[in-house]
Parts: sequence; structure tokens; C-alpha cells
Amino acid sequence: MSEETKIQNLTPQGSFEFKGKTMFKFDVILENGMVGEVNAMSQNKWTEGDSVVVIDQKATKWGNRLKLDRPSSQYGTDSDRQKWDANKPSAPQSDNIQDAIITQWAIREAQTFFVNTSSDPSKVSLRMIAGTALQFKQMAKDLDKYYEDSKQQPEATSDDLPF
Repeated sequence: MSEETKIQNLTPQGSFEFKGKTMFKFDVILENGMVGEVNAMSQNKWTEGDSVVVIDQKATKWGNRLKLDRPSSQYGTDSDRQKWDANKPSAPQSDNIQDAIITQWAIREAQTFFVNTSSDPSKVSLRMIAGTALQFKQMAKDLDKYYEDSKQQPEATSDDLPF
């Protein structure tokens, strides 16, 4: 179908839950004369005057349903389109995401550690949490190396603990 046109009128019709996600419903009138309902995952995906491509049109017992997309020219060059392709992130982007996940995990675990082991939480500083998180992160990245390196350090005793 892939017919390019513009949104002439857009009227919000509320939201509904679908497969655990909030969907937003709109009545739409296109410049080519098509009228129907379109759903989107965000309230501001479409605005009046947007160029759109009609991907599909179905007449249902609830009325005319439309599937819209942006014209391919609005996605930019091939390198710009990578940001729209969620299924194929580039390797550096994947590495950054994985590193961020490990960092968040390490911080959460460090906080949990201090909450569960400190007799006076007011004496726990953010620097202590950050240092412990860095150790957890290093341990998670290469447990074998972390363990071998730790054998060279003196074992911490309860006398060394700040609480």
C-alpha cells in the first residue's frame, strides 16, 4: 500500500493496555481523504502536518484501522538509520550498554552490602559504596583474575572493618 500523505487532523481517543504496554489511540484524517484509527506507543508520536506512509488499512467492525509509518526519507542516511534498528545495535553500543548494566548492578550490590552489614548506616559514605562497587565490578568482569590477585592481599579481619 505504502502511500505517502500528511496528517490533516489528529484527535486523541484515550489509551488502553495491550500485552503489558500502554497504547494510545487516535482518530486521524489524512490529506488523501483516508479516515481511521491509529494506535501508537507514545502520546506524541504523531502530530498534525506530519508526513506519513500508510502501511496498512483494514475495515473492522470497530471502524477503519490504519497503520502509519514515517517516510523512509525522514529516517536519514544509512548510518542515521542505525538508531532506529533496535535489533542490530553496533558493537560499541552493545559494549556500553553491558558496561552500564554491570555498573548499576555493582552499585546496587554495594549498597545492599552496606545496608546489611553496617551497624551505623550514617557512617557509610558514598565513597565507600563507590569503592566497593568498583571491586564488585572488577570481580564480575574476571572472577579468576580477581581471586588470584586477592591472594596477594592480606585477608581483612573484623578489626579492619569500619563498623
